[in-house]
Amino acid sequence: MPYAKSSLRAEQRALREKMRELGMSRRQIAIEFARRYRLRPRAAWRNAYGWSLTEAAEQISTYAARAGLDSGATVAMTAAHLCEHENWPGEGHEPAGRRPTPYLLSLLAAVYGCTVHDLLDAADYEHMPAADRLILDKTTPSDGRRSAEGAVTPAAGRSRRQPSTRSSSPATSRVNEETMPACLPCELAPSRRAAPGQRPPAAIRRWDTFPTLEALHVPDPLSLELGDDQEIEDPVRRRAFVGLTSMSLLGSVHDVASDRRPLNAEPLVPVLTEHVADTGLEQPGPPSDIAALTAAVNHARRQYQACRYSELIRYLPQLLVRLHAACLSLDDEAKSRAFVLSADTHHVAAGLLLKLDDQGLAYLAADRSMRTAQASEDPVAVGASARIITHALMNGGHLAAAISTASSHAARLDRDVSSHTPESLSVYGSLLLRGAIAAAQHDQRATAHELLDEADGAAQRLGADGNLRWTAFGPTNAKLHRVNIAVTLGDAGTAVDVARGIDLSTITVTERKATLLIDTARAFLQWGRHEKAYIALRAAEKIAHEEIAGRPSVHRLVRELVTSAPPTVRRDAAHFATRVGVSR
Repeated sequence: MPYAKSSLRAEQRALREKMRELGMSRRQIAIEFARRYRLRPRAAWRNAYGWSLTEAAEQISTYAARAGLDSGATVAMTAAHLCEHENWPGEGHEPAGRRPTPYLLSLLAAVYGCTVHDLLDAADYEHMPAADRLILDKTTPSDGRRSAEGAVTPAAGRSRRQPSTRSSSPATSRVNEETMPACLPCELAPSRRAAPGQRPPAAIRRWDTFPTLEALHVPDPLSLELGDDQEIEDPVRRRAFVGLTSMSLLGSVHDVASDRRPLNAEPLVPVLTEHVADTGLEQPGPPSDIAALTAAVNHARRQYQACRYSELIRYLPQLLVRLHAACLSLDDEAKSRAFVLSADTHHVAAGLLLKLDDQGLAYLAADRSMRTAQASEDPVAVGASARIITHALMNGGHLAAAISTASSHAARLDRDVSSHTPESLSVYGSLLLRGAIAAAQHDQRATAHELLDEADGAAQRLGADGNLRWTAFGPTNAKLHRVNIAVTLGDAGTAVDVARGIDLSTITVTERKATLLIDTARAFLQWGRHEKAYIALRAAEKIAHEEIAGRPSVHRLVRELVTSAPPTVRRDAAHFATRVGVSR
């Protein structure tokens, strides 16, 4: 399968520079981008300047401030708002997203140096209120023109209305910003909202979607409908939300006090660097029998999946020493089995170290996992270890190598296993899912979805959710990865829609359940739904405290929530951050 693709962002940058070198105008660039990349007009004009959503939002806010338009009557533009304005009215039968008002369209036209009508296409006019169409039809186009240096200058005369640049089919999620951070959405697919007077769609459920949260007294983070606005602006709804957060969250959810001591991986250093004498551990006598070692490794696996990381750090060193001795002293089938157990345990160690952002030790553990798996000559064990190798490569930023590793080892496992067993199928599907995440992080949308679809097919062949070879693989796990991949690609609305269809009570692995809630929080934060992001993180922390309190990546997410949230949410988010040990 051809996975190597040139970066779309680099391609767009090169095209824009080439068109400018040829003396072509911003309007011509916008039209070409709309045609070639199937962008909506407002997104095409932003891309004509090479601005990310964040940069464009700053330009808009700055222009409004200089023009005296932000004297309390308007709110500063945000990247999330702008993204929804660009995508409105969406692709469904009912409008979805954030409708740009005539005022906003005029502001965008002034910033981009175009006419208001340049920013609209047939879909906009079709769904636009009659009053807005009347205003636009009776108003002359914007007189602003932006020079090549970016200054707004008076136009020589009234511009003619440009023809629509929208292609015959709706625009899809292909906007990839040249300078957009991974934490911001690229294109959102907001869930459809009911028309005025209609009930919300039946697919958007409340407690029946996340039954476990009801028992925790935590509101369902995916179905707390607060209307179309990014934040809670109506005073009545604001009071209701403040009451909700202070009573349901700060009252009913009992705080789990953080010990403020970060998880320390130092106990693993001597054993992973083969300086066993420096561990301070009692050297084992005769190696344990395979049954006892298997039970010990299974216990380590359960600790990892239950997110009991502090216990796991204390437990792993002695277990690794025992397994090392077993691999040296046992013979024949017992030796092969000891190698498999050693590979599994080093896999657990590497996964834990990656959660702690300790990439150096994680590489050592992942490599040891693969070496012992290869020594076992068990193709399923080798495939399982390839998962953690892929994960380590991803965390180190070696995304192309990660994609290649996952896809090649999946193909090798498929070839080496004459007839898939449920165990081999679980490892095969999990490898594809890991490769799909790597492809999403590498901004290879098509490859990510191709691998995801193949994994979904393996899950359907498996037929049920399970935890064979400790993969947690099955149809539900494939959906969890769809959420992660959607939010990684910037499709926050899609991520939330997929998450809404997952029943938390069907997820038996705590680590997977907490990861879904964290990914959902990421999606809501991308979308500018800070209150829902906060609720999702609180639910994740209640389910798996150390997954929140012990992971630097989650700390960064919490810190971003605190710094970007409005005052109505920031207070509680800051309290939450302090409680789980997030430094300012």
